[in-house]
Amino acid sequence: MGDSAFFPTGVLGDALVATDYAPFFADHAPITQKVIADHQLASASINAVSIVHTMLKLSSLTVCFRVVV
Repeated sequence: MGDSAFFPTGVLGDALVATDYAPFFADHAPITQKVIADHQLASASINAVSIVHTMLKLSSLTVCFRVVV
């Protein structure tokens, strides 16, 4: 008894851990799908803003260049 594991291992321990994980991962798939959809929308928005920002910077550089020349 003195050198035994605090938590059961082997088949019994694996089964016990699996029953603990089951409720934890029950909502995993639907939440992951929502996170992926949100990530795609956010990425598209960031890319759109980045493109607009770059175009505005280029147009302001063009205006500055025309004024200087």
